[in-house]
Amino acid sequence: MAAKDKGLSTGDYRQRLIYFKNIDSERNSMVDNRRGFILVLIDADADDYIFQEKFLSRNEAGGRDAADELHARVKDHVKKLKHDAENNDIAVRAYADLKSLGSASVKNGKMKESSSMSLFAHGFNQRHALFDFVDVGPGKEGADNKVRECLNFFIGIWECKHIILGACHDSGYASSLGKFAGDVSIRDRITLLHGGVIHPRIAEIGFRETLQLKSVFAPHKPSAVSKGFMNAKAPSTSVAASLIKDPLNPAVSSDRLGPVLRDDTGKRADKLLSVDPNTPGGHGKVSRLLTPLILSRSWQLTSVIRDPAQKSTITSLGENQPGKLDVLVSSIEDIKTQAQAQSIIDSTSPTYIVWSAGAGGKGGPERTLAIDRDACIAFINAAAATLSVSKFLLISYVGSRRLKAPWWGDADWTATQEANNGVLKNYFPAKLAADECLTSLTSQRQPGFAGISLRPGNLTDEEGKGTVALGKTRAKGAVRRGDVARVAMTLLENGRVGSCWLDLLEGKEEVEDAVERCIEEQVDCADGENVKGMGKEQQ
Repeated sequence: MAAKDKGLSTGDYRQRLIYFKNIDSERNSMVDNRRGFILVLIDADADDYIFQEKFLSRNEAGGRDAADELHARVKDHVKKLKHDAENNDIAVRAYADLKSLGSASVKNGKMKESSSMSLFAHGFNQRHALFDFVDVGPGKEGADNKVRECLNFFIGIWECKHIILGACHDSGYASSLGKFAGDVSIRDRITLLHGGVIHPRIAEIGFRETLQLKSVFAPHKPSAVSKGFMNAKAPSTSVAASLIKDPLNPAVSSDRLGPVLRDDTGKRADKLLSVDPNTPGGHGKVSRLLTPLILSRSWQLTSVIRDPAQKSTITSLGENQPGKLDVLVSSIEDIKTQAQAQSIIDSTSPTYIVWSAGAGGKGGPERTLAIDRDACIAFINAAAATLSVSKFLLISYVGSRRLKAPWWGDADWTATQEANNGVLKNYFPAKLAADECLTSLTSQRQPGFAGISLRPGNLTDEEGKGTVALGKTRAKGAVRRGDVARVAMTLLENGRVGSCWLDLLEGKEEVEDAVERCIEEQVDCADGENVKGMGKEQQ
């Protein structure tokens, strides 16, 4: 009370003042004595957080033992942090697609039946009241979204004393964690739980506490993706388009959706189909640079070629790479219908599709339309109809649009029109039709399907620099093919990228930073186009 209330005697005023002080003291004591908790938050779809075989192989009993071991090791860490381990509860939330995880465990010999994963989770959940192994079901980045939202929610709760975060394997989490970089009080409440390697973009944020639980999670060799990005050399054989399987983020339920593929170490072995129309054109060169990046990620690549004589040359691209390379002989130029494209997709069960196939100016306008428009649209339609496909990345070009981009100047628009009506008069309508079909069908597919048009300027053969201008760029300019490949790979790996057009030229921004910025700002270079009217003739 700032002043004595009118009408109160001095004695009454003192009694009331004492009363309110006691109320405040009791309230503060109740807050101080509320039981806190430590939260363990795990992206259990990731390689780094696959439970030991000794647990997985014993179904419910193994789940109970895994919960006990995790509880004991977390309690040890809590004591190290000088938190009261006895008066703070330990809560665990682990998120995964149990069906895919079970299939992978059967393939690796860690379980006899894929349904045993549900039994394991049941035992895990029953052992401790606050332990939850949650089945997010199939769908694009289901576990990722759960982990991010839980992190954002619980970090703001006073009773949550500390979060042990098992999600430091993927650059997609970097932006979510980066916002805590400047707040030491929050940053120091997070321990990074890892499987041996913390992604560089997360490591550079500066978290003080890290933890590896070798007695709980199976050992796993880190992928060579970072090294592959920087050191990949262009192979001599043309590769033009790709279908990729990323089993960590399987799309919605489908009979064609295969199990999570893993190698003998437990590392993901993702799958990719590459389509080669046997033309060493500009986009074929991009795919040649993209191939070692894909294989360095331990994804599988199936190269579709027309000429069987090329098989040995294509196969040689997989040498000394952790990924697996297969070859399928089939002419992409002969794909005229959705059903034909569907047969290839069905035979490979991809999660991601990268289309960089092109006629390369060979064979006249008919061949350009056959590959860049008709075959591409057939695959787009098939992909949109295939629930297991969650991402379609189309390599287009910066001038593929009907209307002047709102951020362009008159000179940009004039130069674009001159090129589209001149040297690109056959290429422009083919690419535009494919871009618009992808954008239209993307808007009709349920959430979880990303249709991305990556739109480089003039392509050059110099070695990639690792820096670009990505997003709403000018129309005139060049970009190195190595940088196009690296941007494509980064878009494929990032689980948060959505449907968009992204223009690409040479620039000064690091590739990974540029992709993150475009995702955060929801950049879409389709702005200014009549999106609602797109693709109606191609569907």
